[in-house]
Amino acid sequence: MMATYATREELDARVRVLEGEVEGEKMVTRHILEQTHHNSNDLASLKTDMALVRAVLTSHSARLNVLTQDVGLLRQDMEVVRRDVSEMRRDMSEMRRDMGQLRQEMQQDTEQLRQEMRRGMGNLHQEMGEMRADIAAIRAAVAPPDSAAMIEK
Repeated sequence: MMATYATREELDARVRVLEGEVEGEKMVTRHILEQTHHNSNDLASLKTDMALVRAVLTSHSARLNVLTQDVGLLRQDMEVVRRDVSEMRRDMSEMRRDMGQLRQEMQQDTEQLRQEMRRGMGNLHQEMGEMRADIAAIRAAVAPPDSAAMIEK
């Protein structure tokens, strides 16, 4: 290889190019540092946000667990209510049947009472008629002879 000589102007030009490249690298390094700083701030913000999201998620998970337990208890209660309603329906059906039988028995008893009352009233009318006849006969037998004539008039 052969040694080449450069003039001062060429050397200055080369130094200026090198300085420009160094300045360019400095600018790139500054930009990278600036972006790194910006990204680290964003990352810290994201970490804070994630911590808040975890806290909210934990709270919601706890609420969901409580709701799940409550729904389970409600299902159990509903099963008890269903059984109770079925028993009540069965009891009501039996009560309706018993009420129908009681109604029939009461109607029969009422009819028998009516018939007995009619017979009793008929007997009372007959006895009263007999008593009237007896009273008239007693009055006629006890009455003085003059009053009998007056009664006939």
